[in-house]
Amino acid sequence: MVLDARQQDVTDAVYMRPMPGGGYVRVEMLVSQPGDIARERMRGRVVLERRLPAPATPDQEPVIVEEVEGSDANAVVAELFRIARDNAAIARRVLRRHGAAFRAD
Repeated sequence: MVLDARQQDVTDAVYMRPMPGGGYVRVEMLVSQPGDIARERMRGRVVLERRLPAPATPDQEPVIVEEVEGSDANAVVAELFRIARDNAAIARRVLRRHGAAFRAD
């Protein structure tokens, strides 16, 4: 995973599960500005790694389903876990965030 050097985030995957039909979903926690108490914020995201029946191409990027930020790590993690455990919530967010690229009109 490549992170923007300007953000200086530290990434940690705290949850991962397989998706029906292939691939997996994971919850990642990022701490912005680690070590700087005044600017440090908890940020997390739900990421979907798609795997088709054929082997995935190496350049295939994971889909960021949702990102949540806050000062309370427990609240951030609770919201991310709620989304990551719900296939329908994942599908709704993927369609909402990336649906414009799939529309024919």
